[in-house]
Amino acid sequence: MVFKRIKAAPRTVYDKSIGVVGLGCIGGSIAYSLSRAGGYNIIGVDNNVDTLSYAFEKDIIQLGHTDLNILKGCEAVFICTPIDTVSKVIDDTYKVLGTSAIITDTASIKGAIIDNLPKNIRFVGGHPMAGSENGGIKAAKDYMFQNAYYVLTPLPDASKSDIELITDLVEKMQALPVIIDKDTHDLAVSKISHLPHMVAYTLVNNSIDCDISKTLAAGGFRDITRIASSPVKMWLDIIRLNKANIMDQLKSMNQGLSSLLKDIDEDNYEQINKLFESARQKRSEIDADKGRFFLLRVYVKDVPGIIAKITLMLYKQKINIKNINIENSREGEGGALAISFESAADKTRALEILRRKKFDIKTE
Repeated sequence: MVFKRIKAAPRTVYDKSIGVVGLGCIGGSIAYSLSRAGGYNIIGVDNNVDTLSYAFEKDIIQLGHTDLNILKGCEAVFICTPIDTVSKVIDDTYKVLGTSAIITDTASIKGAIIDNLPKNIRFVGGHPMAGSENGGIKAAKDYMFQNAYYVLTPLPDASKSDIELITDLVEKMQALPVIIDKDTHDLAVSKISHLPHMVAYTLVNNSIDCDISKTLAAGGFRDITRIASSPVKMWLDIIRLNKANIMDQLKSMNQGLSSLLKDIDEDNYEQINKLFESARQKRSEIDADKGRFFLLRVYVKDVPGIIAKITLMLYKQKINIKNINIENSREGEGGALAISFESAADKTRALEILRRKKFDIKTE
């Protein structure tokens, strides 16, 4: 069944189309953001008819089907299926489209995908560094990728025009394209994504061993272990596909923990201080490297309506919030809203407004 849009009001129909296979959270968000950006008809493919119906009704796609043949005529197709199916879906899509379209994906591992591509395929690998703990089309957002890095891993022989088209689509999602090779990508994500997940799973199992530990597990613990709630099967697949890199990072982590254990046992507080200070400095540099974002950390009481109160005050002064994050730890520094702005001027104005209202603020 093809889901066609039927409305009395006219709707723009474009000459060019983009396909999205797999309308889960990521695929749905890609379709949603590109549909809002305009310039292309967005065609969705998914095995779930209810998903297609929902995406169609919410204007996320303009056409939908369970059959890949509906993608004929598309300029580019995003493969957004579960990571263990990506290679097969790429093969099936290539059999339908051949070299008439650029195929890209969103898998978090690039080497295993790229090393098993069909010959002569037009392919630019992709990995949006954003997402949600929730899955499915209903978790899709048209702003999911705003200001998020979106890694592209083109083949060595990819044409400049193919790379430029996918880069342009990424920018239309308001994401920040970063072009690197597949091996660099897989090593990097093993460090900053895959290892933290392995640590989170281990930490939860090691620490939550009785009722009192569950009761006392406060914001700090929840913050660093939140990712342990991720889908288990997906992470088993990631381990299989990036096994060597993940093992190397786990070995490095073990060495670091062993060294820390030795320093604590020997009361080597000077070395421990160096280790902690180095980590503190590197962590601070992560936020500093965000470049154009300007951050205020507003410490707030846990009372109803406090977030709405702050955002409304800034809205009335036409100050745009680029990002807001709830840091709900009550350990150490306490609960806070981390609010990012696009310019130093917006940050300064927000700081003045919030200080007049006696909010406790830390600038970064």
